[in-house]
Amino acid sequence: MGLRNSDVALKKLILINNLHGVDINPNGIEIAKLRLWLWLVDSYEPERVEPLPNIDYNLRVGNSLIGYVDLGEFKGAKLTLSDFLRDEEKPTLDDLLKERNDLIHEYKITWGEEAKELKGTVQEFDVKISNLLNSDLYRKFREKKIQINREGFLKLNPFHWGFEFYDIFDLDKPKAERGFDVVIGNPPYIRNRELKETEKRVMNNTFKTAEGQYDIYQLFFEEGTNLMKYGALLGFITSNKYTIANYGKKLRKLILDNYQILSLIDISNIMVFKDASTYPYITILRKETDENIRDSTNIKIMNVDSAENLLKSKQLEIKQSVFLDSADFEFNIHLDKDKLPLLKEIQRDAIPLGDIALIKETVHTGNIREKLIVESRANEKCKKLLRGRDCQRYYFKWQNLWIVANTDIINKSKGEYANIPDDFYFRPPKLFLREIANEITSCYDEEGYYSLNKAYVINQKDKGYPLKFILALLNSELLSWFFRIKYESAHVRGGYLQFKKQYTSQLPIKRTLKYQQQPFIKLVDKIIFLNETEERRESEEELIEFIDQQIIDSLVYELYFKEKFEEEGLKTNLLGLVEPYLKNIEGLEGTDEEKLRVVKEVVEGIRGDSRIMKEIEKIKSHEWVKVIEG
Repeated sequence: MGLRNSDVALKKLILINNLHGVDINPNGIEIAKLRLWLWLVDSYEPERVEPLPNIDYNLRVGNSLIGYVDLGEFKGAKLTLSDFLRDEEKPTLDDLLKERNDLIHEYKITWGEEAKELKGTVQEFDVKISNLLNSDLYRKFREKKIQINREGFLKLNPFHWGFEFYDIFDLDKPKAERGFDVVIGNPPYIRNRELKETEKRVMNNTFKTAEGQYDIYQLFFEEGTNLMKYGALLGFITSNKYTIANYGKKLRKLILDNYQILSLIDISNIMVFKDASTYPYITILRKETDENIRDSTNIKIMNVDSAENLLKSKQLEIKQSVFLDSADFEFNIHLDKDKLPLLKEIQRDAIPLGDIALIKETVHTGNIREKLIVESRANEKCKKLLRGRDCQRYYFKWQNLWIVANTDIINKSKGEYANIPDDFYFRPPKLFLREIANEITSCYDEEGYYSLNKAYVINQKDKGYPLKFILALLNSELLSWFFRIKYESAHVRGGYLQFKKQYTSQLPIKRTLKYQQQPFIKLVDKIIFLNETEERRESEEELIEFIDQQIIDSLVYELYFKEKFEEEGLKTNLLGLVEPYLKNIEGLEGTDEEKLRVVKEVVEGIRGDSRIMKEIEKIKSHEWVKVIEG
């Protein structure tokens, strides 16, 4: 029978002709070679052991993101200027690439001394061709004003795909047929702030999707568009943050413009990686030029709860056009398409919170927590300190903790580290925003408290949007629902949400005029007053709930949905009806008992006004409000 159709012959054929790989780490390449050889040897029969094929030129070391892919621009190019000064015929770069490629084919199935000689000849070609390509790429970097010397450039280890894998990018093929049939990988998760400045400059000038605080795995998606022939498939396992984060917007648009999204598989519950903060998706794409085909694609959505159920998980489908029509092209795979109009309406005529307020992550105690946090005030440098758990809706509970807010206390020579932001961020007035909670949880501070990093601070940036108005919107049921539905990757285990800046900075704050804001501010003053003491919180719980869930929530619904209400013939004027009752207690002279009397009088007046209660009932009975309040 021989080896013509044997398992060994088939595996050799695949190894030599069909598998290619690149890794910047030489050890990774050596491990890959070993595993492939073991896969082949597993099919050997003990009495018929054959030499292993040479796969050095299938698995290569280099930087996948830096270098030329298609070498079409070099077709027919001479090697150096000196080649033009001599009469004799000189080979073009294309000629050399073909000659090198023929030698590699021979080397793969040759052994012993002959193989060594062949590899030596190939390496001579390698040096000559890589020098030419590197010199040209370095020249282009300099033309783009990328500040990098030649030594630093070479340390980046550029990888030229069309040179290393000439068979795949053969210049005699039509351009549409150059590239891989399948690209798979687990790209590295490295935030751009962790890159060296030189690398960052190169990436930012090379990739269209290098925007904001991106992670470099995003750039591999963009590189994939160059590496694939039309109709080819790409499968990556990456963090899911690119699907909704602001810095992933350009990547999402690039995917929608170049690919059919075949599958998005949420495997964040399987704990694939040791880092519990990594929530991975498997993304499977097909390169497609026809936008009608792309947009009409039914994307298969899977949410896998365990490795055992990977192949059994229920599949849902979302049209690719849904992502194309969503705000910032977000890939929210758990979004009920019926909720899209609601999300759009909430974002209409709104300003991102990050545009009107400064959101700041606060104190990181590093490795000197015991040194920074104390239970009594030692000197004027000590400031009252709040933790995330101390922040509640409209109030906080100080637990007699102080922080030594002095960076001089950090002794770097002893390996001590911590991060204490400038006092500017803690100056009152400001808001605190709890990082981990089951709903947006924010409170107001006018005393200058400090906070640990589990409670962000929000400082006013635009005077047209007072903090107390923002506070009313943040603590509303509407914005908590919006956050929960829109930012899938903000969901953490245990049913909680993580209110990181990258998400909260995008929360839509409705554009408003001063007269529209004043009723919200007066109501917030009252609810803050009612929450000031534990005794008042307990005795006036029903009063607090009425102001919070009936009046403020209903006013927020009216603010965001007023045009929608009117389109459906539901005319409301809750703001105008409530406003005359809202006596201002801010600055009111008198005792707390007098202020409480005024608050109760206001609420009684509102409750006794049948027009107001009917307006609230109309608003709460609207289909969208029922969806939000579940």
